[in-house]
Amino acid sequence: ALEQNYEASVDPFRQFSRAERQRKLKEMSTIERIVFIFSKTLLGNKMMRTFLFFYVMSMHLLVFFTTYHISHEVRCQNHMIHEEYAQSMTNYDPVQADIAAAKAAVGISH
Repeated sequence: ALEQNYEASVDPFRQFSRAERQRKLKEMSTIERIVFIFSKTLLGNKMMRTFLFFYVMSMHLLVFFTTYHISHEVRCQNHMIHEEYAQSMTNYDPVQADIAAAKAAVGISH
């Protein structure tokens, strides 16, 4: 085990790879480094990937059901408004409405 560690520490390919990784990390801006570390943490192990998957799916379902609920509620309200309008139009007499509008314009209350 000690011999393998020693060989790994003096392996020129691993040293080059480590040096390149450090060089690229130093070239990154602060925001890029934050995103890199954050994504490495999230995608680094299976449990975090599974959590992220279910979190994203639950957020999508939340948006879907919220949108469905709101659109259904608005559709029901519009249907009720149209029903009330249709009901009020069944007893609508345009002549009486014109007389009432003229009286209101002149200031007659009856």
